[in-house]
Amino acid sequence: MEITYKDGESITLDYDAANHTYKIGDGNARTKVPSVTKIVQKVMPKYGLVEWAAIEGSNFFRASIEPHRLAPTEESGTFMLPARVVDHIAEGIKTAHKVISEEAKQTGHIVHDWCERAILWKLGEGEQPEIITEPSDVANSINAFRKWVKETKIEWVSTEEKIYNREHQYAGTVDAVGRINGSLCVMDFKTSNAIRKDYYLQVSAYAKAIEDIYGEPVDVCYILRFDKKSGEFQEKAVNPNAHWDAFLAAKQLHHWHGVRVMNYKFSPELRGPDK
Repeated sequence: MEITYKDGESITLDYDAANHTYKIGDGNARTKVPSVTKIVQKVMPKYGLVEWAAIEGSNFFRASIEPHRLAPTEESGTFMLPARVVDHIAEGIKTAHKVISEEAKQTGHIVHDWCERAILWKLGEGEQPEIITEPSDVANSINAFRKWVKETKIEWVSTEEKIYNREHQYAGTVDAVGRINGSLCVMDFKTSNAIRKDYYLQVSAYAKAIEDIYGEPVDVCYILRFDKKSGEFQEKAVNPNAHWDAFLAAKQLHHWHGVRVMNYKFSPELRGPDK
């Protein structure tokens, strides 16, 4: 696809959805560039994920042994498990968190797709998406999005827009761009259980790329979390300038991760000044 900037320059950006990678340029001259998501994921610790994975493994263990209680009416007692069940539980504990994670990702994908189609409909570029009425994590998240839109006077500009920052050479996909009170804004949709600190780096990077493309400042970004259980939304207004330097530092560290460290052999020439 072609990205045309306000100053008239155009750049070809190719996106590989299967591998979530971006390349710029034409033909054999294409160059791979890092994505905002991968830059942030490389350097930000996943606080609480180890503990969460252990809890999911524990829950799987308890659910799996319960059918093998010898005295089902007693709160405590003896369990008798065949060897094949033990093997099943051992494998299940290792992957329990992955199953939950994949389910959460699937919910996120469905919600993002619905929001995209709803915005395109408002832009006159598609049909109105069907409203999901049966209670579910997906329906609750969509209802949270609709509540936010209803309470916010927003003029949509684009959705799922591919971006590339020419100066700092990174790419990505912005959930939505719009105008609130006439000001250009970037929106990032989340269906996670909380707003994490790395989200601030993401939206700041998106904002600076949108500024490069549109030729006007983005003074505020919105991190919008749609709660899967309550159907309510959580909004964080972010000043992208406050987190821009931190993203650039993350990008530099991401680059360092990808550089091969030379394996020097010791020699007297490598000694310091006090040899």
